[in-house]
Amino acid sequence: MIDEIKQQQVGKKFAEMSEIFTNMVYEQPDSLKPGADALGLKIQKVAGLSISGLSSLGKDHPLNNPKLLKAIFADESLKSNKNTEAIQISTGVLVAAHVLKHEPASTLPFEKVKSQITEIVKRQKAEELAVKDGQAQLEILSKN
Repeated sequence: MIDEIKQQQVGKKFAEMSEIFTNMVYEQPDSLKPGADALGLKIQKVAGLSISGLSSLGKDHPLNNPKLLKAIFADESLKSNKNTEAIQISTGVLVAAHVLKHEPASTLPFEKVKSQITEIVKRQKAEELAVKDGQAQLEILSKN
Protein backbone atom coordinates (compact mmCIF):
# COMPACT_ATOMS: atom_id res chain seq x y z
CA MET A 1 0.00 0.00 0.00
CA ILE A 2 2.79 2.43 0.91
CA ASP A 3 4.68 1.53 -2.28
CA GLU A 4 1.58 2.26 -4.36
CA ILE A 5 1.18 5.66 -2.73
CA LYS A 6 4.88 6.43 -3.34
CA GLN A 7 4.56 5.39 -6.98
CA GLN A 8 1.48 7.58 -7.39
CA GLN A 9 3.31 10.54 -5.84
CA VAL A 10 6.34 9.98 -8.05
CA GLY A 11 4.12 9.69 -11.13
CA LYS A 12 2.25 12.86 -10.18
CA LYS A 13 5.50 14.76 -9.57
CA PHE A 14 6.93 13.55 -12.91
CA ALA A 15 3.76 14.65 -14.70
CA GLU A 16 3.97 18.10 -13.09
CA MET A 17 7.66 18.50 -13.88
CA SER A 18 7.13 17.20 -17.43
CA GLU A 19 4.43 19.78 -18.04
CA ILE A 20 6.63 22.60 -16.73
CA PHE A 21 9.58 21.39 -18.82
CA THR A 22 7.49 20.95 -21.96
CA ASN A 23 5.94 24.40 -21.58
CA MET A 24 9.25 26.14 -20.91
CA VAL A 25 10.95 24.47 -23.88
CA TYR A 26 8.06 25.59 -26.10
CA GLU A 27 7.46 29.06 -24.64
CA GLN A 28 11.14 30.02 -24.56
CA PRO A 29 12.34 28.40 -27.79
CA ASP A 30 15.62 30.32 -28.08
CA SER A 31 17.33 28.55 -25.18
CA LEU A 32 17.10 25.52 -22.92
CA LYS A 33 18.65 27.46 -20.04
CA PRO A 34 15.45 28.91 -18.49
CA GLY A 35 13.86 25.46 -18.26
CA ALA A 36 17.05 23.87 -16.96
CA ASP A 37 17.50 26.59 -14.35
CA ALA A 38 13.88 26.42 -13.20
CA LEU A 39 14.01 22.66 -12.75
CA GLY A 40 17.62 22.28 -11.63
CA LEU A 41 18.62 20.35 -14.74
CA LYS A 42 22.02 20.13 -16.40
CA ILE A 43 22.48 21.15 -20.02
CA GLN A 44 24.91 18.94 -21.90
CA LYS A 45 26.76 20.13 -25.00
CA VAL A 46 28.18 17.84 -27.64
CA ALA A 47 30.00 18.40 -30.92
CA GLY A 48 30.16 16.14 -33.93
CA LEU A 49 26.68 14.70 -33.66
CA SER A 50 25.45 13.11 -36.87
CA ILE A 51 22.05 11.89 -38.01
CA SER A 52 23.08 8.41 -36.83
CA GLY A 53 24.13 9.60 -33.36
CA LEU A 54 27.51 9.36 -31.70
CA SER A 55 29.28 6.02 -31.46
CA SER A 56 31.38 7.34 -28.56
CA LEU A 57 28.21 7.41 -26.43
CA GLY A 58 26.36 4.30 -25.31
CA LYS A 59 23.48 3.10 -27.44
CA ASP A 60 21.08 4.02 -24.62
CA HIS A 61 22.33 7.61 -24.43
CA PRO A 62 19.62 10.15 -25.34
CA LEU A 63 21.73 11.48 -28.21
CA ASN A 64 21.56 8.06 -29.83
CA ASN A 65 17.77 7.89 -29.53
CA PRO A 66 16.09 7.83 -32.98
CA LYS A 67 13.18 10.07 -31.87
CA LEU A 68 15.52 12.74 -30.54
CA LEU A 69 17.86 12.52 -33.54
CA LYS A 70 14.91 12.93 -35.89
CA ALA A 71 13.83 16.07 -34.00
CA ILE A 72 17.37 17.49 -33.89
CA PHE A 73 17.94 17.00 -37.62
CA ALA A 74 14.50 18.20 -38.66
CA ASP A 75 14.64 21.26 -40.94
CA GLU A 76 12.80 23.29 -38.33
CA SER A 77 15.47 22.66 -35.66
CA LEU A 78 18.40 23.25 -38.00
CA LYS A 79 17.12 26.37 -39.73
CA SER A 80 15.11 28.13 -37.04
CA ASN A 81 17.69 27.80 -34.25
CA LYS A 82 14.86 26.90 -31.84
CA ASN A 83 14.49 24.18 -29.23
CA THR A 84 13.11 20.84 -30.25
CA GLU A 85 9.91 19.82 -28.57
CA ALA A 86 10.22 17.89 -25.33
CA ILE A 87 10.48 14.23 -26.28
CA GLN A 88 9.88 11.27 -23.99
CA ILE A 89 12.60 8.82 -24.97
CA SER A 90 11.84 6.25 -22.27
CA THR A 91 9.76 5.89 -19.14
CA GLY A 92 10.50 8.83 -16.89
CA VAL A 93 12.97 10.44 -19.31
CA LEU A 94 12.07 13.63 -21.15
CA VAL A 95 14.63 15.41 -23.36
CA ALA A 96 14.81 18.52 -25.52
CA ALA A 97 17.67 19.77 -27.68
CA HIS A 98 18.84 23.03 -29.19
CA VAL A 99 21.15 23.15 -32.20
CA LEU A 100 23.81 25.82 -31.70
CA LYS A 101 25.76 25.16 -34.88
CA HIS A 102 25.06 22.95 -37.87
CA GLU A 103 27.53 21.96 -40.55
CA PRO A 104 25.98 20.09 -43.47
CA ALA A 105 27.56 16.79 -44.40
CA SER A 106 30.43 17.23 -46.80
CA THR A 107 33.21 15.28 -48.44
CA LEU A 108 36.54 15.67 -46.72
CA PRO A 109 39.63 16.50 -48.79
CA PHE A 110 41.63 13.40 -49.74
CA GLU A 111 44.69 14.58 -47.80
CA LYS A 112 42.66 14.55 -44.56
CA VAL A 113 41.51 10.95 -45.02
CA LYS A 114 44.49 9.50 -46.91
CA SER A 115 46.05 7.82 -43.86
CA GLN A 116 42.72 6.29 -42.80
CA ILE A 117 42.06 4.98 -46.30
CA THR A 118 45.60 3.57 -46.50
CA GLU A 119 45.04 1.66 -43.23
CA ILE A 120 41.70 0.28 -44.44
CA VAL A 121 43.21 -0.91 -47.73
CA LYS A 122 46.19 -2.50 -45.92
CA ARG A 123 43.83 -4.34 -43.58
CA GLN A 124 41.68 -5.57 -46.48
CA LYS A 125 44.74 -6.81 -48.40
CA ALA A 126 46.11 -8.53 -45.29
CA GLU A 127 42.75 -10.29 -44.79
CA GLU A 128 42.71 -11.41 -48.43
CA LEU A 129 46.27 -12.77 -48.14
CA ALA A 130 45.45 -14.54 -44.86
CA VAL A 131 42.42 -16.22 -46.44
CA LYS A 132 44.48 -17.34 -49.48
CA ASP A 133 47.23 -18.66 -47.23
CA GLY A 134 44.71 -20.45 -45.02
CA GLN A 135 43.07 -22.07 -48.03
CA ALA A 136 46.46 -23.16 -49.37
CA GLN A 137 47.44 -24.64 -45.99
CA LEU A 138 44.09 -26.43 -45.76
CA GLU A 139 44.58 -27.88 -49.23
CA ILE A 140 48.04 -29.16 -48.31
CA LEU A 141 46.76 -30.72 -45.08
CA SER A 142 43.78 -32.32 -46.77
CA LYS A 143 46.09 -34.03 -49.34
CA ASN A 144 48.12 -35.69 -46.60
